[in-house]
Amino acid sequence: MPKTRNKARRSSRKVRAVRRALSMSGPLTFTAAASTGGEGESGDAPRFSMVAYTGGAMNVGWGDPVVIDFAGLDLGSKSRPVLRDHYPSQVVGHTESVKVDNGSLLIAGVVSGAGEAAREVVESSRRGFPWQASVGVSAASVEHFDAGAKVSVNGRSFTGPIDVVRRGSLSEVSFVALGADDGTVAVAAAKTGVTAMNFSEWLKAKGFNEDDLTKAQRTTLLNAFNAEQAADDEGDDDAEASAEGDDEDDESTDDEGEGDGAAKASRVRANQRRDGRPRVSATTQELRRREVEETSRIAKVRQICRRHPGIEAMAIEQGWTVERAELEVLRAQRPGSPGVRSGGGDVTAAAIEVSLCRSVGVSAKALEESYRAQDLEAADRPELRNFGLHALFAEVTRRAGGTPRHGRMGDEDIRAAFNADRVLQASSGFSTISLSGILSNVANKVLLEAYEAVGSVVSLIAHERDVNDFKEVSALRLITDASFDEVGPGGELKHATLTEQEFANRLNTYGQIVSLDRKTIINDDLDAFLTLPKQMGMRAAARRERLVITALLGAGAFFTDDVNSFDGADTALSIDSLAFAEQKFGERVDPTGEPVLMKPSVLLVAPANKTMAKRIYNSEFVASVDGANVPEKNPFAGTFPPAVSAYLSEAVNIANANNLTWYLFGDPKMAAAIEVLYLRGKRTPTIESGEVDFNKLGMQWRSYFDLGVAMQDPLAVIRMKGEA
Repeated sequence: MPKTRNKARRSSRKVRAVRRALSMSGPLTFTAAASTGGEGESGDAPRFSMVAYTGGAMNVGWGDPVVIDFAGLDLGSKSRPVLRDHYPSQVVGHTESVKVDNGSLLIAGVVSGAGEAAREVVESSRRGFPWQASVGVSAASVEHFDAGAKVSVNGRSFTGPIDVVRRGSLSEVSFVALGADDGTVAVAAAKTGVTAMNFSEWLKAKGFNEDDLTKAQRTTLLNAFNAEQAADDEGDDDAEASAEGDDEDDESTDDEGEGDGAAKASRVRANQRRDGRPRVSATTQELRRREVEETSRIAKVRQICRRHPGIEAMAIEQGWTVERAELEVLRAQRPGSPGVRSGGGDVTAAAIEVSLCRSVGVSAKALEESYRAQDLEAADRPELRNFGLHALFAEVTRRAGGTPRHGRMGDEDIRAAFNADRVLQASSGFSTISLSGILSNVANKVLLEAYEAVGSVVSLIAHERDVNDFKEVSALRLITDASFDEVGPGGELKHATLTEQEFANRLNTYGQIVSLDRKTIINDDLDAFLTLPKQMGMRAAARRERLVITALLGAGAFFTDDVNSFDGADTALSIDSLAFAEQKFGERVDPTGEPVLMKPSVLLVAPANKTMAKRIYNSEFVASVDGANVPEKNPFAGTFPPAVSAYLSEAVNIANANNLTWYLFGDPKMAAAIEVLYLRGKRTPTIESGEVDFNKLGMQWRSYFDLGVAMQDPLAVIRMKGEA
């Protein structure tokens, strides 16, 4: 069945665009608030109001016009931040009123910011700069209508191709030099030098077509016009009158009524309308001319760059000419341009990560566990083989619309890639490629593989659990004082009394910084950079084991002679001493006098005892003890797998370390002599990107690991000193 043309459809391109933020523009009016107190009080803050959106179609860089359905627009219940150019750090003020009225989005607020951004907006507005408002809307559901399709939105009819934002939410409001509506002109009302005009001229100056307005919209805009004219009445002065009026009679009239500012302003407007049109100052005319030129430039740049949002953002931000924007688009499209492309377009960031991981030796198994099959396959393409830092920096530059240079990389190329990375993030609110993101992910893979490759005894001898914060936590062991006694004829069961044993523990954080410096970038030495997270992974595993063994060696009061600690020459590791330790393990009783009934499971030794421990575990037969040349069966063959920790060695210089001391541990799942804590299930170290110092040309990451180690149950271990 043929597809109906007026039927809405959701294309993959538009579904991806759902994640992006819209930017709507509308006319803006400043009004000076009446002071309610002394200088600096909130009553002195200027206020503003705007008709942010009239429900019509806009060009926001999606290719097709966009209409926002007021019925699905969530305005929120709290005030919204008012920013400068959508930067959270540049606070201008906040909204006081956000509403949809008579088919238009109306916003009013106060310039409450105390920083440079707020001062710039207010001061430049007073000098005549025509600010616009850009309202950020996060689109959650977008419906696309093909060419010729009809759709009714906000009480108006539109013809496709067009996108309709069915659901969205207002996030913030920003002051911008130019907004998404190219025809919109925003003029501040307080002391801006803009002269009076009639309503039709005002609408045209603001970018509205009077014939397209509904009755309700016309009423709303007329109210805004009247409010602006009222502000003009209060703000006009002698300088404006003399600049705008050139009639001698009017000048003499001004002299006669010098004390009446309102009357002078009224006479000026009457003089301006004498020839049927408003008269404006040369300064205002120049501002309008420049704004028209800039609006035209933005519109043409958007049309040229509709398939290259990175180039579009850079061209608008840096003021490129239309010719330069067109040239950069052509360069980005040519087959020989630096960067990673295939017949299907740009490859994914995940495929780039796979290629980088392979180049530094991350195992195929680790990659298969972390990436999709299509990303692994894409990484086999010729353009991704031998991928390095230079290729990554060039790719980020290209994705943002720049033209990376062939040949050696220098400081300017590094800065260009960093700037391109910021442009990519700011242009769409999210990015499919990021320098810090890709390198962080690769560094994490390298760190994790190195961490897991370190042979550690921790999981063999310690109980591991998760906690939610860094507060001290307690583990409780409950012991009953009653046995399973025979139930008498009356069927009465005896009550048991529970005894608590409490063990305390607490998390701490361990970590360090890893940097990608200018020298490593210029040398294209990815392996040198990733050697650092590899070492960090190994050191994180080593730190965990060191903490565990340090706690074990420092637990003097934890071990009690002839209960769970024994010394003497006969405690040196051998089959006989191991038999003795096993016997003592089995004879142990809990505080109620009942046997613990826990079997030993792990033999922990220092490197000096490793060979003997392996012989005992692996040998099926041992020499006869009665002098006969007949070997005897080894009772411990395959019984206690040896765990060897270098941190037990005297060479490591940990207090109380002894090469000959060995330990017999029970299963930590039953009862644990040692406990290791982690924060919220994160049982491996973490790498995060961080800000590098301004005076350094490079990038840096921080790696950290949240751990807590403490001794717990003395009934779960036997210590044999190995000497007298």
